[in-house]
Amino acid sequence: MVFLSEFPRSTIDVVVEVLQADAGTRCAAITCASVALADAGIPMKDMIVSCAAGKINGRIALDMHNIEDNKGEADLPLAIVPSTGEIVLMQMDGELSPDEIDQAMDLIYGDLYTGVALQF
Repeated sequence: MVFLSEFPRSTIDVVVEVLQADAGTRCAAITCASVALADAGIPMKDMIVSCAAGKINGRIALDMHNIEDNKGEADLPLAIVPSTGEIVLMQMDGELSPDEIDQAMDLIYGDLYTGVALQF
């Protein structure tokens, strides 16, 4: 999302140090990195936001805590570009049926993209 052409022959490093966590560190780090870049005035096309859903005891849940994440049946972190709904990260640990993936995506996207055609 960064306009790299604005920074020729440069490196932009974003380091996220998690001091304490109860799961969700990857999603938190992705969102925090995007906010840090924006706060630093780095020109970007858009922000990136991230959240995860998973399966616990046969039910789809959003933003699981540590025990649910470690003992659950599946984990689906997702990072998106809010203005377009474009998926920039999608990873699944465990198994979800196509219907369960739809349920998880609905939870993650919420009603933010109601009426927007998403590209999967």
